[in-house]
Amino acid sequence: MVWGEPRNLKYPINSIGDDFAIVFHPNDERGFISSNRGNSRGLDNIYYFEEPPILFTFSGTVKDAKTKQYASNAAVRLIGSDGSNIMTRTNEKGYFNFSDSQINKNTTYDITIDKDNYFTLTAQQTTIGLEFSKDIVQDFDIEPIPQEPIMLPDILYDLGKWDLKPQFEDSLQGLIETLQVNPTITIELASHTDARDTDEHNDILSQKRAQSVVDYLIIRGIDPLRLTAKGYGERVPRTIQNDITVKGYTFKAGTRLTEDFINKLPNTEVKEAAHQMNRRTEFRILSKDYVPREQIKEGGTVKIAINPQEDQSETFTVDKKGYFNFIANVDGYKEPFTYSQNADFCVSESRALQLLKDGRITASDFQGDVDKILTTGGIANNAIVVIKEVRIAGRSLYNVECKVVSKMIEQWVIGQKNMKQLGNFEFDTKEKKLKFK
Repeated sequence: MVWGEPRNLKYPINSIGDDFAIVFHPNDERGFISSNRGNSRGLDNIYYFEEPPILFTFSGTVKDAKTKQYASNAAVRLIGSDGSNIMTRTNEKGYFNFSDSQINKNTTYDITIDKDNYFTLTAQQTTIGLEFSKDIVQDFDIEPIPQEPIMLPDILYDLGKWDLKPQFEDSLQGLIETLQVNPTITIELASHTDARDTDEHNDILSQKRAQSVVDYLIIRGIDPLRLTAKGYGERVPRTIQNDITVKGYTFKAGTRLTEDFINKLPNTEVKEAAHQMNRRTEFRILSKDYVPREQIKEGGTVKIAINPQEDQSETFTVDKKGYFNFIANVDGYKEPFTYSQNADFCVSESRALQLLKDGRITASDFQGDVDKILTTGGIANNAIVVIKEVRIAGRSLYNVECKVVSKMIEQWVIGQKNMKQLGNFEFDTKEKKLKFK
């Protein structure tokens, strides 16, 4: 027999008296021990003991990483190494809790936190190695999915080239992880050039650079159907988000790096720095409701647009009433729209209630006295809710006022007034396409 390392079992098993002859039940965590503790005459007694259960709870809060406000109705899921799979949702204070009947000993849990319009967050907790009961507490901040494009870390190319250099592949690791953890989002990969050289050359060059990034993502296992490559050439000068000082010159937040602005900069070094900032690669979220394929097959097609300005159409159908129906994107989710020339932008009460239930809109998105607008099981007729983004045929409107209409049959209705804010348009009845010019 080989003896293990002796270990003090501590009180109440060990005492200041003479403790000996401990015997354990062969199956249960209980047994007997002999001891003269508490006996002034030094006599031994037999004591019965049970090892108290080791219990764990897991709780915390979820907040918006930008606003630090509590994130209600976020789904918190635990997948245990023992095969367990449990889920709860945060309350109005962003709080979640898993009881001691749900958290097991000697188990590692993969944590996933999901909420509409937020990137999925993953983390890990474990009870392996914990010898005493514990209330595990961990708080989380989740990142909202931004409406504006997200710049990738610097990806530099040789002059006039588009090959993705190996030293810049690591710059895409964060994007790859984002796409892996968020399998329902699709993105547009956009590449931009500076204003030098011809429009045609810059369009082709930027498209090839965007495609080189997409090709690398596909090699790393990202579904091609989730990717759109677009080369914008010099059409979209960068807008500075925060003050940047380069070569002793400060580019103020809000500055748009147009060709005219760059030409007025004080010297060649500062001008070249501005051109470099315009040469960038970025991505934006196109949709959040992609259904992942069970298996990615070779030959999947990436959506490509050599000239983004011409990629401004959407297929439509005509219903029995003669209305045009098409699919639009509302805050990243596909929704059926109906065009009625003189109509305001409207959503049916039933659809708005479903959006509330799903957490895609909240009470704070309504204008006016919310206590009067949101009644039990309903929404006041003609209430105004602000929709963060409406995207139609590649063009977007932001913070759009939408009227909630009771008993409206169509889910969404949009009229000429709002459509014209996107640009001049037509419904081509021969090609059955809504086109922007």
